[in-house]
Amino acid sequence: WASDASVTKGRRYSIRTYPSGETEGITIGGHAAELGYSKIASFYVVSDYAQSVHRGLLQSKVKNEVIFNQEIPSGLLDFRALLLRARSLEVKALFACLDVGQAAVLARQAGELRMPLNFFGCENLNSLDELKAAEGALDSAWLVSAGVNEDFRRRYRAAFGNEDVLSAAAIHYDLVRVLTSLPAKRRSGEELIAAIMSSPIPSGGGVLQGEFRKTSTDQFLDLKLIVKAMSELRGQ
Repeated sequence: WASDASVTKGRRYSIRTYPSGETEGITIGGHAAELGYSKIASFYVVSDYAQSVHRGLLQSKVKNEVIFNQEIPSGLLDFRALLLRARSLEVKALFACLDVGQAAVLARQAGELRMPLNFFGCENLNSLDELKAAEGALDSAWLVSAGVNEDFRRRYRAAFGNEDVLSAAAIHYDLVRVLTSLPAKRRSGEELIAAIMSSPIPSGGGVLQGEFRKTSTDQFLDLKLIVKAMSELRGQ
């Protein structure tokens, strides 16, 4: 379950099971452009995933509106100096791809500084605990995630009470269905990879839409990405 394309580069027996972070960032930027966002700050934690999503944002339709880029150390919980810097630059929207727990603190501190920012982010915002910890400061925030069938979503929420790893559960549910659908016979590594890559994603399963794709340097499960309001995490 990796979004960094370097995971599969040069590894013929590896298949990524998530679109690239760059693709996610471009999708995020596209929706931000539709909303008319300008003067954007991008705060992203130091990780392969967050950095790749940030790179995608810088390739998106809002690339010229990203005026403040900041790598955030894992565990940082005092963002006030960075927020004051953002205020000096007249930042109006803030993209956050941080570790779980950080975005809630960031949003609360922005509220304490009376900074009315449009918050949006990556899959890491898909957390009910994050939403609750923000105490209302992330109620209007949104993110981009893999689309999941509504029936699967309802059953997942009934079982776990949240959607924190919903997309991962949906993806792996469908991957198991793909693997178990393959005829039982002895295969070489090349034959197994070819069989998986040519398999359709079963309908009516976990993900909304998916297809295995291969390029000259990558092979991955391409998924339909959707915009999701954080307020949806309450199940209302």
